[in-house]
Formats: sequence, structure tokens, C-alpha cells
Amino acid sequence: MIELRLPIPPSTNQLFRAGRRKGHFHKSRAYQLWLQEANLLTPQGKPIDGVAEITIEIHGGKGWTHRRDLDNTDKAVIDLLRWKSYLHDDNTKHVTKITTEYIKPTDPATRAFCKVLISKR
Repeated sequence: MIELRLPIPPSTNQLFRAGRRKGHFHKSRAYQLWLQEANLLTPQGKPIDGVAEITIEIHGGKGWTHRRDLDNTDKAVIDLLRWKSYLHDDNTKHVTKITTEYIKPTDPATRAFCKVLISKR
């Protein structure tokens, strides 16, 4: 099993922005900043052979609001796992289960974070 600790990613709704040309999209500033920080905190991985199962735990605190949709963290995290070579791909041939859980903070003053567990299924 692989375990990673990441900063809270931007919401899926905030990852990309429309460009000036029709049909052109680019990564938002918030997404670019998150990718830079997450890249520094995440070592290069080795793809899991076979099918993977991913568990994402959102540990609440500063940087997380209760109004935010829990499932809007998955895309950025899974794309990062693909980019850092923990997964061959993020399609259903390689990932068959994704679980996301919110864990209330014991101290609301601490910074929220995302704990990611990757295991072979």
C-alpha cells in the first residue's frame, strides 16, 4: 500500500478556465499552484501492476469549508497520481474503486489535508 499526504486541491469546478479562443481551456492559477505544491510533496511513483483501489481521506481544518462537495477533490488527486506515475492510467482498466471520506478535524486551527491510499485490488 502507498500512502501520500497532499494539500487540499481546488474544487473540480475550479481546475480549468476558458481561454479567449472558443473551445480553448487552460489550468486555473489555483490549480497550477496546487500542482506545484503537491509535486514537491509527492515523490515519483512506480505504477501498480494490475488494478488499483484508491482511498482519499479529507482531513478537515483551515482551507476546507463544510459547504464544499466532497467528490470535487477526486479529479485533481487522481490526475496527480497518474502524472507522478502511481497509476498506468485512471480508466476502469486500471482503477476500479475510488472511496472518498471526510474526517472532522480534532483541532480546527490546523491546516486541512488530503491523505491518499493506493493499494492493489
